[in-house]
Amino acid sequence: MKVIKAMLESGGRHSSIKALDACGGSGNAALKVLELGMEAWLCDQSQNLINIFEKKCSKKGYECHFILSEIGQYLATTNDSYDLIVFSSALHHLEDYESVLRLALKRLNNNGMIFSSFDPIKWRFPAKQIVKIEYIVFKLLNDFGDFFPAAYRRIRKVFSSRQEKENRAVKEDNLGELAEFHVDQGIDDDRLVVQLKLHGAEIIWHKKLCKSRYRFFEILLSVLGCKTNFKLLLKRI
Repeated sequence: MKVIKAMLESGGRHSSIKALDACGGSGNAALKVLELGMEAWLCDQSQNLINIFEKKCSKKGYECHFILSEIGQYLATTNDSYDLIVFSSALHHLEDYESVLRLALKRLNNNGMIFSSFDPIKWRFPAKQIVKIEYIVFKLLNDFGDFFPAAYRRIRKVFSSRQEKENRAVKEDNLGELAEFHVDQGIDDDRLVVQLKLHGAEIIWHKKLCKSRYRFFEILLSVLGCKTNFKLLLKRI
């Protein structure tokens, strides 16, 4: 985030930098933005998560700005503009993430940027199998009480139609979980980059990463040459 702020300032943004934490949840990215002295707005469709964000801001003495809305709907209807739009572990929750990113490009100020991180890449053997095993180990060791409920939710999601996922995802106690449209197959980040270039984006960073909750699995994935997620930094030109 510090590097991105410096890049924005070097491009002539010496006044307050206005950032949007898109699909921000409880505001992890927004708080990092606020810590750097930038102005942060959070957009999410869960009032419960926004309430948590408000409490975090109050505790740290930050001014809280938020939009209660689905991100695609907000970007398609607002006249607001931003210097920075952040998608942190968010794209795989969106059915049509390409369209949302194109809308986000239109909401950027001149030389504004979009930063996306912590989304799964399109899975290839054996990365998908290793990540599934790692998730099972994580639930057994750290959240055993939710192990069987999580298994039930996963099976339910696999056998749900798209409409059923959308209908259930709008419920507060289910928000985001069943709406992870691309978590199983991952995102084709190479195709995404090509499409964004066609719509006027300059790609500053496109990095594929090997990440895991546990060092053992991270080493295993690295030895096998498996990448698990990616991050992008785009500039409006």
